[in-house]
Amino acid sequence: MISATKKWLDSFIIDHKICPFAKQERDSNRIRFIEDKSLIISGALEHLIIECELLDKDKEVETTLFILEK
Repeated sequence: MISATKKWLDSFIIDHKICPFAKQERDSNRIRFIEDKSLIISGALEHLIIECELLDKDKEVETTLFILEK
């Protein structure tokens, strides 16, 4: 899923200039890709909160693409 999301980021978001900052952050390796395979919403929400806390603390990471997977 992470590989597919990276392809989507390049071929859609960056190529079509959906987000003007995406290419710069991707090229700087400041996008974090995280998969969550939780089967219940509370597990996914806990993981999302952890990612939000990481974004507040880690200045090396600009954004996280949080991928929910069944």
